[in-house]
Amino acid sequence: MGSGSGSGGPLRVATWSGPYTERFRNKIKKPYEEETGNKIECIPGYSEILSKIQSAPEDNPPYDLTVADDYFYFQGKQSGLFAEVNHDNIPNYEDVFPVLKEIRADGHKYGVPVEGNPNAIAYSEDLESPPEKFAHFTDSSRDLKISLSDGFYIYPLQTGAIVADDLEGTGELYGEEYHDAPFDAISQMNITKWFTSGAQIWELFRNDIINTAQYYWATAAYQSRTNDSLNLNVVVPEVTGGYFDDYCLVRGSDKQEQAEEFLNFLLRADIQTSWSETSWEIKSNKNAEYPDFVAETIPTTNEELKGLQLPDWEYLSDYNSDFSERMKTLKSNQTGN
Repeated sequence: MGSGSGSGGPLRVATWSGPYTERFRNKIKKPYEEETGNKIECIPGYSEILSKIQSAPEDNPPYDLTVADDYFYFQGKQSGLFAEVNHDNIPNYEDVFPVLKEIRADGHKYGVPVEGNPNAIAYSEDLESPPEKFAHFTDSSRDLKISLSDGFYIYPLQTGAIVADDLEGTGELYGEEYHDAPFDAISQMNITKWFTSGAQIWELFRNDIINTAQYYWATAAYQSRTNDSLNLNVVVPEVTGGYFDDYCLVRGSDKQEQAEEFLNFLLRADIQTSWSETSWEIKSNKNAEYPDFVAETIPTTNEELKGLQLPDWEYLSDYNSDFSERMKTLKSNQTGN
């Protein structure tokens, strides 16, 4: 057996790198260890998480559990990198919002939904006509200087689909006859720069290169509330894109019993409430509570969560190359990026 043997060693959990891991250690790892006496090893990672699982021997994985957003969940499932969990051993799964139980085509066979981030609009406070929804991105009278992500195509295209408004939500992405609409909508926006990182986007605001951006709610809110030099406001539109994270059991782990116990702990309302004090994403437990300013901004009911448009990679994966090439051309034509 590898270091993940059920007879010894900590439960190894892959988490997103950066501040996320520190918050996870303080709000999840510490109380779990104090309450149960079991040990957790948080292993920060990002794009390399799945490749590390794939390259490891199947009976000696590098993690027992891993965080997985919508795309990672799809990729991991397709590549056979996860193992099935038994939701009967995770009773707090009953308290997950019904709409979130439906976001995976397989019913979260390999894990449980834990938290997610809606896309938000960050904008300079001195704008005379600030954008309150993504449709305002094509309103030239608002004098917006916009930045969208230069990374993966999905988040700009979600915004483009919402603006196009030919179908409900981001439906344009899931009907080939409507695929032009999101690109056409983006082409009508005054995009002055495509940002490549979170650090860059805040510099763009400081230097007045942009006054509006689409970005993850929790990160943008943190910058708005802690960095006065940015002079930012942040809103989450009623209909928006975003992502949601599962925590999944990794194939070959022999710690399934402890992993499921830990997943149940992650889903507890009191734990998610405590976590929300420093991690302002949407929590999956319908009874979780939030700081007032968070609860006033993000979707916190099952009905409100229906406006959160999560990507369907079962469909989108067939169009990855096409969408990526079209986005590359669009960015080049708009800003020379």
